Amino acid sequence: MFIKITRIVFVISSVLIFNFCESSNQVKPLPPKPNADKTSESEPSFPKNVEEYLGKSTLNSIGVATSVEFVKIASQKSDSQNQFLGYPIVAQGKEVSKSQVESFKKILLDNKTYLFATAKKVMFLPKYGVKLGETLILIDAKNSMLSLPLDGNSRIEDFDPAKKQIFQILKQSFPEDTF
Repeated sequence: MFIKITRIVFVISSVLIFNFCESSNQVKPLPPKPNADKTSESEPSFPKNVEEYLGKSTLNSIGVATSVEFVKIASQKSDSQNQFLGYPIVAQGKEVSKSQVESFKKILLDNKTYLFATAKKVMFLPKYGVKLGETLILIDAKNSMLSLPLDGNSRIEDFDPAKKQIFQILKQSFPEDTF
């Protein structure tokens, strides 16, 4: 009797082991890769030149501007009364000369000012706002980035090649600040 029970247990366990091994050898489909159905349209595209970055209307607006106003802003938006593009104004900048207005315009319209083919992986935290004629600009001095309007949206770009010139103009408006 003991031998019969042992044989039955052996047969049952063999069948179970065989079935387990057989099922684990089956080829299972791989799960889909994330974003596999998305095309290259989701990849970032960078402007190639100032005209593409700013757009014609902003280019024209900067080109005809005759005045500039600098403000220092808080880097977090709020519902304060005195604000610049949603950021509370902390201080009003000193007036700059007409030649500095023209220099600032030239810098903004120069292709060599920007690094179009790259993007910094940092958070944009503006510290300064600029009203150049009708164009509103946000400047993140810490990361050398600025934001300009394009078709109702803002586009952020690096201005590392022109950092020295932009900081010189900002220094004229905010002499107490260090850049």
